[in-house]
Amino acid sequence: MIMRQFEISDAHEVSSVIRRAIMNGDNRGYSLEHLYSISNHYCAENICSEQDLKTTYVFLDGNIIVGTATLRGDEIMAVFILLEYQGKGIGKKFMNLLEEEAVKKGLSKVWSVSRLPAVSFYRKLEYSFIREKIHSYWGKGFVMEKSLI
Repeated sequence: MIMRQFEISDAHEVSSVIRRAIMNGDNRGYSLEHLYSISNHYCAENICSEQDLKTTYVFLDGNIIVGTATLRGDEIMAVFILLEYQGKGIGKKFMNLLEEEAVKKGLSKVWSVSRLPAVSFYRKLEYSFIREKIHSYWGKGFVMEKSLI
């Protein structure tokens, strides 16, 4: 398994991975309407938009993309891993890589809006809960932040 930077040609597969991760994951506290809203947001066109403003990585098992994560400014976003690959350290590898990218950019902290089921993942990586946030397309989220210095 390898991690590499996202390429535009990955967009449709990344969209499919995100949608599968959303629909098959732990969805406590989220209505089907919210899940569809999140899924629809991550179409290939939106994934490709503003690539000059963000750094996106994909994780592959052979030639198949099984996860993705993005750094835009000081925000870590769109961290999604297929259910059958969760718990294998892929998320931690993504987070470490994006945190290293942030340090290279001179950032002193990063933050992410987490869904409820992922809050414990962020806490294990030493992220602190900052506040609740109502996200525009998927509803209730939790702002998590980590100091990099």
